[in-house]
Amino acid sequence: MVTTEKLYEKVEAAYDIRLQSHELIKHKADSSFVAKLIAESGEAYALKSLFEPPERQRFIAESERLLAERGVGLAPPVRAKDGRLFFEHEGAPYVLYEWLPGEGAPLDKPDDLLRIVELSALFHRASAGIEYPSGVQVYGHLDWREEYAQRLRSIEDWLAKEGQAKSGKKGLIAAAIPFFLKTGETAFRELKNSAYGAYAEGSAGARTLVHGDLHNKNVLIHGGSLKLIDFEDVRYDAPSKDLIRIHSMYAKRRAFEAKTFRLMLRRYLEIYPLAQDVRRLVEIDLLFPHVFERTLRKKKYKKMTEEEVAFWLEHERRRTEYVMKRFFGSGASAGKEGKA
Repeated sequence: MVTTEKLYEKVEAAYDIRLQSHELIKHKADSSFVAKLIAESGEAYALKSLFEPPERQRFIAESERLLAERGVGLAPPVRAKDGRLFFEHEGAPYVLYEWLPGEGAPLDKPDDLLRIVELSALFHRASAGIEYPSGVQVYGHLDWREEYAQRLRSIEDWLAKEGQAKSGKKGLIAAAIPFFLKTGETAFRELKNSAYGAYAEGSAGARTLVHGDLHNKNVLIHGGSLKLIDFEDVRYDAPSKDLIRIHSMYAKRRAFEAKTFRLMLRRYLEIYPLAQDVRRLVEIDLLFPHVFERTLRKKKYKKMTEEEVAFWLEHERRRTEYVMKRFFGSGASAGKEGKA
């Protein structure tokens, strides 16, 4: 348990400020800590810790600093007196941020989705070519070739353990698995024949950062403008990771809308046109059954009714069929170019 009074004293010493008040917002032991601090000068700050190793925390904070310098809307970290972007207390690194007012952005209408997609495109574009200070450890995503293999095994393992049911929620999922395994294997085959290896090494297209947890609660709206928060999962990866996440959040309890999905991709590419090789990787990743696998692995279907499971499966099936038809045709052969 964090000793908060000593922590706040350390903030005052590290940043040469005097605190007027502090409010604990969230504290999960060894997971996350968030507090709102008000200085005697009237300035407001957010104090956060993810209890990550210092080298990971430094990468997160440096990413936020560099992105803010490039005009990305976010809460920039504040430098301590010693010039560092974090300090340590009881073995954990803490970062002091400028306080961002506002509420979570809505995600009820297609326009809400498109605004967040625009923000992500601006963020991704700004991150291309960032140079970190010497000594900063840079983080990337698990190699997709390993990830895809793991996720396909995960689906097969679920089928072996849970797929004997012929009715109910598990019966519906088991019946859908052959379709998602087939499309997942198609995506994996396309990946092996793509430029992914060169891209992952940084020699094909400009690598970009992704937020990693892009949903509307991590986007604040204030005075009509949107700001990104909570970069704890930031890393180098392809833009599809953020697009998949925000679209899956928008699509909850909604029938698949081909028009909205198409507009999402078009709006993104208008702001941040991708090199053809990178664009192909995005298409492959959109085809892979990430959301389906994660729902099984995290057992999220347990909190859903049978009707909700059926609705969700139909949505994922229609979305996958749309991606397959639009970008891969009926045979899904490598090198075939798609249109947004």
